[in-house]
Amino acid sequence: MGRSVTAMDVRLAAAAADLANVSEFCREQGISRTTFYKWRTRYRNDGLSGLEEKSRRPLSSRPLMASDVEDRIVQLRKQLTDQGYDAGPASIHDYLRLEAWDAVPSVSSIWRGLHRRGFITPQPKKRPRSSFKSFVYDRPNESWQIDDTQWQLADGTVVYRRNRR
Repeated sequence: MGRSVTAMDVRLAAAAADLANVSEFCREQGISRTTFYKWRTRYRNDGLSGLEEKSRRPLSSRPLMASDVEDRIVQLRKQLTDQGYDAGPASIHDYLRLEAWDAVPSVSSIWRGLHRRGFITPQPKKRPRSSFKSFVYDRPNESWQIDDTQWQLADGTVVYRRNRR
């Protein structure tokens, strides 16, 4: 959802004016009271420059994986592919855990590293395999389904409990 841009004169009016009815002003200008008080505080602290748009960029970025770790991930990917094994991020994560690393990167970090190196091309959401088999039968009553739980008592008698929702 995009942000609406409010004219500087409305911001200045909201920040500098001493209004008797803040709610009425906000309704007329189409702004929230939170925004009104934000502009007023900024104007009091920073003057006219406080009413300008500020960057919403995060203060810090996620650090990249160390290059030696990424090299090992790529090496493991090639090795598993050559052997015919699954070489996805989850498999690589499990192999790194077996190597007893101190800090094994998460599966998503491994995916990002492989993507950065060009080993993974993003694909649109795939249909789940279960959606390929339809739950349709040729004739009515050809398939029945029951939701129950089965227990075996101490004397060997089998007991069923039908689960109801």
